[in-house]
Amino acid sequence: MKTSLTPENVRAAIREIGKHGKESSIDPGTIARQLVGSDPDTWGKVMKPLRPLLVQMAKDGEIEFLRKGKPIAPEELRGVYRLRVVELAVATQP
Repeated sequence: MKTSLTPENVRAAIREIGKHGKESSIDPGTIARQLVGSDPDTWGKVMKPLRPLLVQMAKDGEIEFLRKGKPIAPEELRGVYRLRVVELAVATQP
């Protein structure tokens, strides 16, 4: 799948990756490869512009950043990190 880097496309890539795996977290490089293909020169260049989109998604409560398996604030984002989709709890009525 080769597509442009828009918030909608990033969300769609995250949902698609989440469908195929039972992992609790996602490598941001996997999202980049899903969007633009597996050529390292191509997806590597997408990582920098992808980051602000992911930060905004975290601030909006859609995803959270993880370091060593523990949530971190978007402002603390440095170095190696992973993502986890935030599942909104749905209250059940009796």
